[in-house]
Amino acid sequence: MPGSSGSGLTRVLIALVVPAAVAVPVWPWIWDRWMREGGYFGHGPLVPVVALLWGAWLIRAGRVRTGGWTASSLLLAAFAGALLWVEAVRGAGFFGGVGWWFGTVALIIAGLGVRGAIDLRGPLVFLLLMVPWPLMAVEDISLPLKSFAMDLGLWLAPGLAVREAGGGAHVLLPDGGRLLVGEVCSGLRSLIALLAIGWVVAGLTRGGPLRRLAVLLVSLPVAVLSNGVRIAVLVVIAEDGGADAVAPGTFAHDGTGVLLYVVALGLLLLVSRFAGGASSARAPSVGPVPRLAWVVVATLIIAAPPAVGRLLVAGAEEVPLPDPAGLIPSALTPPPGSREPPIASRDVPLDEGAARVLRPDGFLSRLYGRTGAYHLCLVFGRSRTTRLHAPEICYRGSGYEVVSRTGRPFPVALSDAPEELQELVLVRGAESRLTWYWYRAGGRNTGSYTKFVWSSLVEPKKPQSLVWLSIPLDQGGLPTGRQRLQWFLGELAPSLGKILSRL
Repeated sequence: MPGSSGSGLTRVLIALVVPAAVAVPVWPWIWDRWMREGGYFGHGPLVPVVALLWGAWLIRAGRVRTGGWTASSLLLAAFAGALLWVEAVRGAGFFGGVGWWFGTVALIIAGLGVRGAIDLRGPLVFLLLMVPWPLMAVEDISLPLKSFAMDLGLWLAPGLAVREAGGGAHVLLPDGGRLLVGEVCSGLRSLIALLAIGWVVAGLTRGGPLRRLAVLLVSLPVAVLSNGVRIAVLVVIAEDGGADAVAPGTFAHDGTGVLLYVVALGLLLLVSRFAGGASSARAPSVGPVPRLAWVVVATLIIAAPPAVGRLLVAGAEEVPLPDPAGLIPSALTPPPGSREPPIASRDVPLDEGAARVLRPDGFLSRLYGRTGAYHLCLVFGRSRTTRLHAPEICYRGSGYEVVSRTGRPFPVALSDAPEELQELVLVRGAESRLTWYWYRAGGRNTGSYTKFVWSSLVEPKKPQSLVWLSIPLDQGGLPTGRQRLQWFLGELAPSLGKILSRL
């Protein structure tokens, strides 16, 4: 790098600090996802530290060039500003996190040129791995990954243990016990962590890009296969010692988790050693250092859209929202032919933790029956402040495991009914539940989370809502449960239609 390396480091620090300051509202969301118990991004706080040290080493070692199409920084800055505008208007943390990253890349190009960004690609891409994924993306990947890991583990341990019928989350042991394979055993956590580690190992591997790509690609099957091996080991132990021998907190459970990372890291380093070739270091091609004016202009392009977005939100007229408590029946008439009295209800308040995450403007959690056999939950609010997510996220936080999630045609008459709703089958110990849910945003009902998010983005001034109904599954199984839940939804449909039409 021409000039002093200190000047290069200063420009890199500017590229890190300025977008981070513009994206200040995003950081509480990122921190919450990093620190969440049972989350997948606990490695997040280490990423910026490692990336900064990695970038500083490259600059000090004279491996970073300067110059090259600096004007491209303005295009990336505009894209970063657009993403940060979405966060400002909608409150979408993921968009804000990605916008921060693109803003950082834009200012690196503005300060050092395209060549500098290319030479710093290792720490720059590594920075992106600190941004938590959307919760629904995690759920969509975790469930099939867990199913694959269970099948692989049982194939590697061909004993008497079998997976429960229907592709459930339990392994049936020879002694009649049931071994629950939780979401954290899906391998997604190790996959994300080893992908980050694999990127660093690949970046430090000597040789050309193909050799480094080989090291990175190896990290993916290593993460998945090592998790399958871990499940196989736990199944073998459980066949002899029972499910309690491999419960969370035991040496077998936690020790194999640590061993998984040690073995996987060893394999990555071994592949790196054999894949590495002669050093591909070359003398930096010196180009002109971009003027600081590029940095100033790119900064303004990044900062202007979210500032305008926050002003628009602050001046927007709030939409009056209905109070659901008085509009939803407080008692249900039993099914025809039943001699039971009306089914009374009681309301459950929203706990502080959930309120802090959801930030709803309206909430109703109503249990019908003495044992709460029928549960209705309605959450809604203005799209900028309320942050709704799928019910399986809440269920996981309460200790449930998702056995299956499928789309089903909407079964009853409802004003502006969605084409389908989502069905969940959940387990927690010996308890099983059946849940149906759908969303509303932009004045439309939908069972698709993707359509819900899109409608929230393109029509942010309209409220959004989530409706879910749930019952415990009894010995009648899924068919009987669906009949009961359809009756429950049919009883509430007229009232729900009136409320949702006002949202």
